Amino acid sequence: TALATEIQHKDRQIVLVRGELAMAEQEVLDMKLENERKADDYAKSFDALAAEREKLAGSEAALRELTASMKTIREEKEGKDEKIESLTQKVADLEEDVADLRERNAKMRDQFESERSELSGVLTVFRKERKKELAAREMVLREEMQGMEASSDELREMLAECEEELKE
Repeated sequence: TALATEIQHKDRQIVLVRGELAMAEQEVLDMKLENERKADDYAKSFDALAAEREKLAGSEAALRELTASMKTIREEKEGKDEKIESLTQKVADLEEDVADLRERNAKMRDQFESERSELSGVLTVFRKERKKELAAREMVLREEMQGMEASSDELREMLAECEEELKE
């Protein structure tokens, strides 16, 4: 039962880690969509900046800011990718632990069955020996009882003879 509880615990951990993995993957997909949207926005901004380059003195600063933002987004994505890899490895490790526990449980069950079978055989032999002992003891007691009954009969006869002698 302890192994079954441990297996259930590991199974719950796997489910939780898989949930986290699914959430992280969804976040990455959302980020990709957001990145595409931002990329579209950036493309429009770059077109507008090219047209207004001469007019806008601060366009280079805006471009640097957008570049830094994209770098940050890339770094965040890479962090999410690393987290996904870590969670995937965690799931694999937990699945391996569960497999090991199941194998250990099977071995223990086999050992238990083997020992139970062996003990059953020993118990059967013990019962047979005990029956033999009890049968032998019963025979001895019956013989003793018959001897006592014979002695009792003799004592009754002697008593009867004594009573007749006393009557005479």
